Amino acid sequence: MQIFDWQIPTRLKPTRHKLNFPHFEYVVNNCRQADNIEIGLTGLTKKSLISMYDELEDGLTGTEENNIPFLVAGTQVKDDEVWYWFLATPLVNHYWFRVTLEAKKLIKKKKQQHKDKRHLVQVWSGHTASIKWLNILNFKEITHYNVLNEKILIVENRT
Repeated sequence: MQIFDWQIPTRLKPTRHKLNFPHFEYVVNNCRQADNIEIGLTGLTKKSLISMYDELEDGLTGTEENNIPFLVAGTQVKDDEVWYWFLATPLVNHYWFRVTLEAKKLIKKKKQQHKDKRHLVQVWSGHTASIKWLNILNFKEITHYNVLNEKILIVENRT
């Protein structure tokens, strides 16, 4: 088991790309089971999520050695709020450290760009890996709502 992506040989390092539709569509269609559940709980389908691509403000993707996308992330600005979104395939676990560094860069850039706005993420309470990761990125719960018997957390960046 590899803990950090620096343990992966140099030729296997992930590559960062500007957000693009083919990568977005691939990751949505091949995302982790917890992401699938979260998509459904928020009232979306994979098809409706893919159709929202043009509404996204900015973002990035990550690919592994064979140019297979494993992560898409970005923002969507709504009034006085910046909503971050992160979707991944199971391959993301191989690049956890690098993805965390890239996420911190994205958040810092967006906080500078949108100083007067709240910076938020919506996450299913059962997606424990994402919640722990969002805590590392300084997102803390501010409220929640329920869908069926499941809790959806709204977390805000506190940096």
